[in-house]
Amino acid sequence: MAYQGAERRTRWIYVTHNSEYYLKERTCLGVRDRTRGSWVVGHQAVNATLSGSILFGPGTVVPNVGQPREGESLCFKREDCEEILTSPVEAIRRPPRESGMRQQA
Repeated sequence: MAYQGAERRTRWIYVTHNSEYYLKERTCLGVRDRTRGSWVVGHQAVNATLSGSILFGPGTVVPNVGQPREGESLCFKREDCEEILTSPVEAIRRPPRESGMRQQA
């Protein structure tokens, strides 16, 4: 029987077409380039807070302040109030134990 209680996971990888966003709770810890497989140093989303996600449809924009879902674009907010919007999420994964991201923060 699968666990039925509240979600306890705090670390997620949101995969978009070009990037992987590594989050702990709602803070972006790092961004990896999917083509090169390397960390993107100085990416604007690093240390930004995930404020929600947005689903763009034909003639509609549907905001989501809960857990982002596949097909939605992530929306990050930085301390300087700048907002960052990603391309749509293609997959949501857990970071592997050996990634190093699980031990951070």
